[in-house]
Amino acid sequence: MAFILQASRQISEMAAGAFHIKAQIQAIETAIEQSPAFVFDLSKSLIDTICKTILEDRGIKLPGKPDSPELLRETLKALKLHHDDVDQTEKTYDSLKKTANGLQTTVAGICELRNTHGLIGHGQDGYAPSLESIQAQFVASAADTIVHILYRSHRGYGGNGVSKRIFYQDYEKENTSIDESYDDDALTEFVKQFRPSDVLFKMDKDAYRAAVEDIKNGETV
Repeated sequence: MAFILQASRQISEMAAGAFHIKAQIQAIETAIEQSPAFVFDLSKSLIDTICKTILEDRGIKLPGKPDSPELLRETLKALKLHHDDVDQTEKTYDSLKKTANGLQTTVAGICELRNTHGLIGHGQDGYAPSLESIQAQFVASAADTIVHILYRSHRGYGGNGVSKRIFYQDYEKENTSIDESYDDDALTEFVKQFRPSDVLFKMDKDAYRAAVEDIKNGETV
């Protein structure tokens, strides 16, 4: 049975157009059986990508080149994974802190495995023993859970930050109003502003590539 990152695939659908997230998910699923050692590198990378995406969405710039634990720490701080109207007793605070620390401990473990057993990592003896698929699945599943928690929380509510990035699919009602504001004549004039080749290139690169090859081979599009 193929290994599927179910939770991460949900995130990929929510983050429509985020190519790097989709590519990393697919790479992890493929590597589980074909190259388990690569899963450690890819799992760390996926978590880093989600954290950077969330921070970028919220307009938060971190100085230098933060490592994975710092990225997660700043992401958790930005998300504020509880609502202000919840009774913040000392016990509640400690419980939330322990949960967040659990995520950070997991990420630290993934980073260590990546450094010692990853295919890229810091490199190792060519004859060093490798971990097996089951360990790779364990790490991938942990990363799957972490990115799902982070991104769903990010898109689910504002926390103490305001999203700076706008998402087309979040404004269906407004999109419909904009579409309906153009009658046939206005729409024709609007479309004339764009080159069909440029639109095709940006919307569907595979179709654009196929069209280019057809023209180079003397065929009509």
